[in-house]
This record gives sequence, structure tokens and C-alpha cells, in this order.
Amino acid sequence: MLKKVVDELARKLGMTPDQVVSEIERIKKEYKVSDEGALAIFKAMNSLKLRNAPAYSGEILARVIGFEPPREFERNGELRQRADIHFIIKLPDGYDIATLTFWDEEVQNFPKQIPMGDVVKFDADVYMRKGRYIIRNVRTEAVIVKKEDFPKAYDFLAKYATPISELKNVAPGNVVVIGYVGNVRPVDEYDVTFVTISDETSYEPIDAVFRGQLRQYALLFFFN
Repeated sequence: MLKKVVDELARKLGMTPDQVVSEIERIKKEYKVSDEGALAIFKAMNSLKLRNAPAYSGEILARVIGFEPPREFERNGELRQRADIHFIIKLPDGYDIATLTFWDEEVQNFPKQIPMGDVVKFDADVYMRKGRYIIRNVRTEAVIVKKEDFPKAYDFLAKYATPISELKNVAPGNVVVIGYVGNVRPVDEYDVTFVTISDETSYEPIDAVFRGQLRQYALLFFFN
């Protein structure tokens, strides 16, 4: 049985690798199935725990690529607050974008200064939810790291970007655009503001649309 699969299951379930192997062997004998069948049954028996387990837990190396400042909104008649910081993070099997969200009373902990573009490290859990990575349970303060500490990862994080021209069939959701502001059009009669951005890898322009209350975020482009 692949050691990588066993180690990953053990980590997510809070077991030792030997315990996982022992349980799979028990299932194999009891149900008279193959290794693959026993593994599938084991996963099914622990599906809830596996679904709720973090995809990664521990020290995270990340680059700050964007943020959404504290804002208020109404949900089910209740006034809520939210703020977000977006990162490119290094995971054991590659790199991806993840978001750290501050909810309600947590908003008071939203940093007053965001180290945009800096590579930082901190200890936390990373979960996969609806096809996106989110960061939770931050256990240490973010510390800015130097290139000599993580030379390969540092270089990759600093350059990580997907050209807009290569994006196809993008599902609705949060997309972080790194680029240069070409033009900011004033609010029109439909209460809409357009910000034209050229991404830094292909210089292909796109329009970011800010409607209604979201227009306040267009102002951020004047300060970045």
C-alpha cells in the first residue's frame, strides 16, 4: 500500500500510519476484498472525518497578493462583518491561492497594515471548501521571510501568476488579478465603476466591475 496515501489518511484522522494499515487489513480480511477495496471501505467509513479534516496543517509559506477591507452586510436579517486577505501558498504538492477570512468580532484583528507582495510564514490549517482553499485556525503571527531562507519557494511565490489569456471556463468565485491599472472610469448612470487592469504576465486588459456598494473597493486601486 502506498506510504503516501497511508500517511495522509493518518494525518487527517489523527491516527498513526500503523493504525491505519492495521484497520485496512482488518477490513480486507472481514469483507474478503482487495487492498483497493479495503481502502475504499475504510475511506467510506471515515468519510465525515476526512471531509472535515484540513487539507494541510502546519507552517505555511505564503505571499500576500490582495485583501478586501472590513465591510458590513446583512444575512438573514442579521448584520455581519467580514474582511479577507488573499495569499499564494505553498502546499506539499504544489502552489495555490488561499483566503484567510475574518468574521464579525474577528474583524477587530484585521491587520492595520497589509504586507502586500511580501512572503510570510505562519502556522495554520488549510481546508478545501467548494473547490477553494481557505485558511483557518491561525496559531502564530505572520513573519516576513527572506529569500535565502526558502530560495526556490520564494522565487516561485514571487512570480506565481496565470496569464489572463490562459484562463478558460473559469467558475464563478474569487479571482485575484495581479497587474497594472490602466484606467478608472467614473460612476455612470447605472451606479457602476469600471477599472481596466492589464495582468503582469500577458498585459492583456480586463475590466473589473464595481456596482453599488462595491464601488468603494474601486478606490483601493488609487492606493496600490
